[in-house]
Amino acid sequence: MVDEYIRKQDAADVIANTAKIVASFNYQYAIDALLALAPADVVPVSAYKQVMWERDIAVEQLKQIGKGLGEVMDDVVPVVFCKDCKFYTSMRPDIKIGICDLNVHHMGDDGFCSEGERRT
Repeated sequence: MVDEYIRKQDAADVIANTAKIVASFNYQYAIDALLALAPADVVPVSAYKQVMWERDIAVEQLKQIGKGLGEVMDDVVPVVFCKDCKFYTSMRPDIKIGICDLNVHHMGDDGFCSEGERRT
């Protein structure tokens, strides 16, 4: 049973050491989130392995598009979330649904499009 868990601090140490190897990426957020886990002092090994696997997949995907960790993406476009758009009217704040006056259809607060304009 003990082999199924890893101490939280040991996991944070491994992530910190990995961050030193890949210096261009800030793992501090992940370390802080991991250390903030309450109140257990252990995380399942399976969860730890899942996080490491997801990190490796993300690094590989970045390599495939010719980018590195922490590198600025020059081919992205800023978007405006519906909740911040001047064309969005909240209809049901309790379930975060509203209507887009620009495209005349229902949207969630966390929706977005390339035509949105930030509310001033």
